[in-house]
Amino acid sequence: MTTAWIKTISSLTLAVLATASHALALNIDHTCLLATSDYTSANLYFIDGIAEVEKEGMVGYINKKGEEVIPLGKYDSFHPEFTEGFLGVEKDEHYGFVNKQGKEVIPTQYDSVSYFSEGLAAVSRGQRDGFIDKQGKVIIPIKYNHVLNFSEGLAGAQYKDKYGYINTQGDIVIPFQYDHVGQFSEGLAHVVTDGRVSYINKQGEAVIVLDSSLQAAINEDLSEVYRFANGQLVNDMLIIQNLEGRYGVMNNQGDIVVPPTYDHIVQFVDTDEMIERKGDIVKVKQGDKYGVISRSGKMVLPVEYEQIDPYTNQIFMVKKEGKHGLVDETGNTVIEPKYDYMNSPRYNLAVVSQGEKYAFINEYGEEVKNLGSYEYAESFKEGLALVKKEGKYGFINTQGQVIIPFKYDNARSFNDGCTNVEENSRWFQLDGQGRKVG
Repeated sequence: MTTAWIKTISSLTLAVLATASHALALNIDHTCLLATSDYTSANLYFIDGIAEVEKEGMVGYINKKGEEVIPLGKYDSFHPEFTEGFLGVEKDEHYGFVNKQGKEVIPTQYDSVSYFSEGLAAVSRGQRDGFIDKQGKVIIPIKYNHVLNFSEGLAGAQYKDKYGYINTQGDIVIPFQYDHVGQFSEGLAHVVTDGRVSYINKQGEAVIVLDSSLQAAINEDLSEVYRFANGQLVNDMLIIQNLEGRYGVMNNQGDIVVPPTYDHIVQFVDTDEMIERKGDIVKVKQGDKYGVISRSGKMVLPVEYEQIDPYTNQIFMVKKEGKHGLVDETGNTVIEPKYDYMNSPRYNLAVVSQGEKYAFINEYGEEVKNLGSYEYAESFKEGLALVKKEGKYGFINTQGQVIIPFKYDNARSFNDGCTNVEENSRWFQLDGQGRKVG
């Protein structure tokens, strides 16, 4: 286990906001919080009622009333985020946890801590790892050389020079017999023995034994070998790579369903609830062109596009000869590639541009006339879209009604109930009705 999850003050991600010397914090329940001059920077959002702030190099957390929940300077560094209600903290090179009320529930007494997963967090002391629960009780003795976080009820652990798996009670479920192990995902985990990689189930049985002619991106400590998508089994598919660097697809039974002939293969990521079955297909690359194949290897879209991304469940955005259009999953053209720009739909509406004209199209690719055309437009967020007309910015709703008039010199899209706008060289905030905040 390492302390890679700890975020030092020097690496604090700062939000660039309305003024150079002050910061605003917005809460998650779509209401704005007034600007405060007490802090030099702040996280843009409240998460579960608290926000990260900084002043004079010290970091802390405040609630929506502006009260310090975790006082500035009390800790030297923090985990990047809360997990299961707890945040890892560090003081004088010792680590512990606080809850969302700022109470130090587990004292800073360990050499390192990981994050909570399935109710347990890995901790280390004297170069040995174990697990504690949320009351700080040691559940699994701190005796292992190395442990992974729990996933699907099991955690990889190294005892002496071999790895195996333990359950949340600390029982040995799969003996210590491997040179390296990975986390379980969808019932399988990769293990390495004498340089040979296989995938085992939770009974320790080898389900997939990879042929020696196959390989995947392997980092120096073998923590990413023969990756199932992003290191895990996703939709029962494993993206593989042979010794010549060609990519293919293997199923969870070890059968090669797509021979390794492509320059690259990636799975589509579900970024929209509308896109439900893109996990059944993968995007392939040959040279500088992209296509789409099914998990069985059937060609869905030919390898002839400069760019391919999901648009809806049945339609893809494509780029060809520098122009954007739409095709469906049978390869039929929905919109000829004619737009200079096209983005993914939100609220079933996507932004497109031709020359200096921006407009909106629906999920079928039809231009929505009542939404008008503009000099610039961004996607709808929280029911409003930032648009520009006659050199000024304003906001419209999904019916095309102007909610915030075209009077601002610059503006940002809405986030959690507020937008930042500029007028006469001065930045300030508006709520969703166009009312000034603060």
